[in-house]
Amino acid sequence: MKPKKEITIYDIAQKLALSSATVSRGLQNNPAINKNTRKKIQEAAKELGYRHNTFASSLRKQKTNTIGVIVHELNSNFITS
Repeated sequence: MKPKKEITIYDIAQKLALSSATVSRGLQNNPAINKNTRKKIQEAAKELGYRHNTFASSLRKQKTNTIGVIVHELNSNFITS
């Protein structure tokens, strides 16, 4: 059995005969995109099962919005700051 293909903005763009840039902006609710077009994009995304890939977006933007904490040694369940 083949693994299910992940839906991309290119799939949505092809279905609606729009550019991938327009689909991307529509999914981000960019006001430069016509309200009706945004609605069609979001409906198609829901219908196709599109899920935003946060990891891919982080790689592209080179920003993760993640905070890391490194602890040298943890001897107690109670920590003060």
